[in-house]
Formats: sequence, structure tokens, C-alpha cells
Amino acid sequence: MSKILILIGVLFLSMSSVYGQTAEGYLNRGKAEYKQGNYAQAISDYTKAIKISPNDVDAYANRGLVYSMQGDSAQAIADCNKAIEINPNYAEAYANRVLAHILQWDFPQAITDSNKAIEINPKYAEAYARRGLVYNIEGNLPQAAADYTKAIEINPKYLKAYDNRGLVYVQQGKLNQAISDYTKAITEFSKAIEINPNDVESYNNRGFTYSSQGNLSQAIFDYTKAIEINPNFANAYNNRGHAYYNQNNFIQAISDFSKAIEINPKYAEIYYSRGLTYYKQGIYPQAISDYTKTVEINPKFVDAYYNRGVAYDAQGNFNQAIFDYTKAIEINLKYVKAYVNRGMAYFYAKAYDKAWGDVHNVEKLGGAVNPDFISALKNASGRDQ
Repeated sequence: MSKILILIGVLFLSMSSVYGQTAEGYLNRGKAEYKQGNYAQAISDYTKAIKISPNDVDAYANRGLVYSMQGDSAQAIADCNKAIEINPNYAEAYANRVLAHILQWDFPQAITDSNKAIEINPKYAEAYARRGLVYNIEGNLPQAAADYTKAIEINPKYLKAYDNRGLVYVQQGKLNQAISDYTKAITEFSKAIEINPNDVESYNNRGFTYSSQGNLSQAIFDYTKAIEINPNFANAYNNRGHAYYNQNNFIQAISDFSKAIEINPKYAEIYYSRGLTYYKQGIYPQAISDYTKTVEINPKFVDAYYNRGVAYDAQGNFNQAIFDYTKAIEINLKYVKAYVNRGMAYFYAKAYDKAWGDVHNVEKLGGAVNPDFISALKNASGRDQ
């Protein structure tokens, strides 16, 4: 499933219990609504704060964060840009813009914004955690772990940093360290739930931790509890959908992804996740439809092009598959799997010279091509390399 969607998951803003019809009152209520997963209401409140106070940098930055959580990267960037225009030294705006750049697969700019936030505020734990997220997605696990560790040093109660560092440790094979991080996170989320049994964020976060441990049944229990408290919490449906997917319960996964889309129809990654689920069931036309919707919302979603190509391949539509693999390569010139699959699609389309070209591209990038395919290509093309 999509690493980006799983990792961005849930964030954390403080609540306020008393709100007035002032810019500050709407700002605080927006933060509270965000914490409860009510993103549409949070945006409405931030917008009201901006209407009262057009230069409210907090309102723009926080609204940008919520737009990112809804998958609306363009609007998120616009709001963060406005906050930075008002205050060029506002670290939170740069850190919030990181998430939008991640959604657009613009990892260099995401790193640049993380670095800028850290430069402005070297004690800003969130900026280190978000840079760690970028490194994690890129596969730079040692740097990701280092950034999560720095975030925890600054804020020892930063539970999502423990979550994400634990995931990195699992990927590195450091299971004892991962268990320690997950145990810490679960203990603290459980304490929060004891204090406030209606804390949807803690249920959702604890579910994420259980899912990272592979305890999918407990994860589903927590996501379900979050949904019972807030039936419009799209992230909880999405996260539960991923857990069902990992249980091979594809029917329930599709149901949850569809509900998340109903609540938030502009989040590209949820369509992508549902597309993967349809593909797993062999329902290729619906998978293609969801991948298409994904790239309509986010034209830089490289994996959606790649997987749509895979679905077209499965249908024997090699020309369309070649188009999609090529699009994925244009976005990411080092996308080895796309070169491999495009080479095979060229082979089936009898474009042997182009197939050889992709074989060489894979080799230049340090990848490997199936020897049986090389043998078949030699025979079909009537030449060696």
C-alpha cells in the first residue's frame, strides 16, 4: 500500500474548550475540529478567522495543514505560501508545506522546506519529523531514523515520531528497537484514551501503531472505535481499509476506501489504494478507473501511472501500458521497475530495439532483468545485446 498515505496519517494540534466569534476563537475551534478529524469544519473555522483577520499567519498555515490532510496539495501550498508571504520566518508554514510537497512527489522541495524550518527554529521537533518522513519515503532509512531521533530528543512525548521511527527500525531489521518504540507509543496512547475515552486521535494513532506491529485485528478494533466516535473521520476509514487490505479482506477494504472517498472525494491516494485493491481482485477496469482518478487529482503521482500500466498490461493493452510506464519514467528518471515493465511491454508489442534500450537503462541504474526475458528477447530480435 502507499507508504505516503500511511505515514502522513494523523497529526496533532492542541484543543481549546472555549470559543468566541473572534479570529482567535475560530482559530482555536479549527484546531479542535482538526484534532477530532472534522477537516471540513476546521477549514471553515480557519477561513472565518482569516476573514476577520486577513493577516492571521496561524490561520493560513493551519488551514494549509488541513488541506494537506485532505489531499488538496495545491490549496495547501497556496495557504502556506500566503503565511510565508506574511511572515517569511514562520517555521510552521515551511513545515506544513512539506506535507503538500510530499503529496506532489516533490521530495527535493520537501527537504528544502524542512531545512528552512529547522534553520529558523533548530528546536522545532515537527520539522525534523517531517524531514524524516521524506527520507523514509525516499528509502534513506538511516537519515530518517536520525531525524525521528532528533525530534524525540527535542520532545520526548512526540508519540508519532516513536511510531515512525519504529517503522524505520522494522525496515532496517532492528526489531528490538522497533518493539521498544511501539511499546512506548501504545502505552502513551492507551493512557490518553483512559483519560478521554472519546479521543479519536489516540484511537487512530494507536491503531496505526498496532498495524505497524502487524497486529491488524487490534488495529481494526481501534480504527472502528474512532469511526464510532466520529463517523465522518475519513482517515480512520482509510487506515482501516489498509488494515483489511493487509488481511486480504479486499471486499471490506474497498468498502472503507469508498467511504473515505465519499467523505473526502479529492484525496488522490485513497483512489490509488482502492485501485490497488481492485487490481488484487483482478477487477482491472475499475482499478484503471481509480488510477486515472488519482492522476487527474495529482498529475505527479508516479506510482499511479506505473500501476495503471501494470493493469493495462494485464489486459494485453501494451500500447497504453507503454504510455503509462513512460509517464512514470518522465516523473522519476530512476524508476527501475518502470523501465523493466516498459521493456517487456515493448517486447510484446514487437518493438525489440526499444525493448533492448530499456534493458540497457535498467542495467545503467544497477537493476536486474530476468534472464529468461533476455533469452526470449535475443531469440525474438535475432541478435545479442
